Amino acid sequence: MASSIEFKDAVFCDDIREEKSGKHVLVGVYPEAVGFDSLPKTVNLSAFVTFRGLVEAKFEVKFRCRINDAPLEVHAQGQMELEHANQENLSQGIVIPCPPVEIKEDSVLYIEGCVSDEDWIELAGLRVFKK
Repeated sequence: MASSIEFKDAVFCDDIREEKSGKHVLVGVYPEAVGFDSLPKTVNLSAFVTFRGLVEAKFEVKFRCRINDAPLEVHAQGQMELEHANQENLSQGIVIPCPPVEIKEDSVLYIEGCVSDEDWIELAGLRVFKK
């Protein structure tokens, strides 16, 4: 079965704010890797995920974080309704607040998404290491 949406990009950041105009402000955007002076370290991150609707429909979407190969509980889910699907490759964005995560050793933190009952898709990864 073809997916209802196509995930485009995702970035990790410290905070995401939405302006009255509907634009998002991403604060403290992380590159592909970040080093800390010491581990363990608890990080509070958010992810900004962009996607494109492929069909006009209602569907369920879920997001979760994963450390290395250990998925964490689903921490964001809900129903979405696309009314303007596939219009000139119009992408939309969604803010995903991640739960506080304790990084105990050099690791990779991932954000994953799932549409309805389809397979989980890796959207972004952030390598975390001790300097």
